[in-house]
Amino acid sequence: AKTVSLSASRIYDGSVDLTDSVKILTGVQNESLSYIGAEVNSKKVTDASFIKEITLIDGSNGLASNYILPNLDPVSAPASIIPEILTIQADDETKTYGQLPDLETNAFTSSGLIPNEAIDEVLLFSEGSSRDAPLGEHDIIPSLAIGEFFEPSNYEISYLKGILTVEASPFEQSTALASISSVKTNALMIENSGVSNIASFKLTTMVAGALTGSRLGRI
Repeated sequence: AKTVSLSASRIYDGSVDLTDSVKILTGVQNESLSYIGAEVNSKKVTDASFIKEITLIDGSNGLASNYILPNLDPVSAPASIIPEILTIQADDETKTYGQLPDLETNAFTSSGLIPNEAIDEVLLFSEGSSRDAPLGEHDIIPSLAIGEFFEPSNYEISYLKGILTVEASPFEQSTALASISSVKTNALMIENSGVSNIASFKLTTMVAGALTGSRLGRI
């Protein structure tokens, strides 16, 4: 009987099953074999290394009785599991200036997890999370996903940023609007007065100055 050559590779699916994943070489032209009951030694990407179980059956012009299996070890029957693709996206969030954002560890969405596995927490970081963070948009950076039934090493993980928007407080908004209204009133009075040494000032310039003097002007 002739010894066949074996190898296997497939994408992580949380099982040891190698259906449709084993390659068998008979070494005899025009003869091929099939198989049943093939399993890898471990379901984990980091631990899978060889075909643990397999039974040869007749194939195209090949009789299983004419062949034997090699030693089922990492050298003679190598096997590998390829990490599944996983995407983790941080949720967008909005906070008011002077307050702290939630940035809860479950504020994310994921795509690519196999059934019966779940991510419990994701670390979220943003430079906009401090109380005195500038107004505007700041990245929320996710990392370090963990879960009781989830092993990151079984996945090729892409972490996608979210956006933390820092908004002015109601007090700052009302103060800025009051300043704009006051500037408009004063500017119109100046223009209507005809005073020559300040006639060159434009209304729009003075309003812009009022905005610049508030945090709203730095959005």
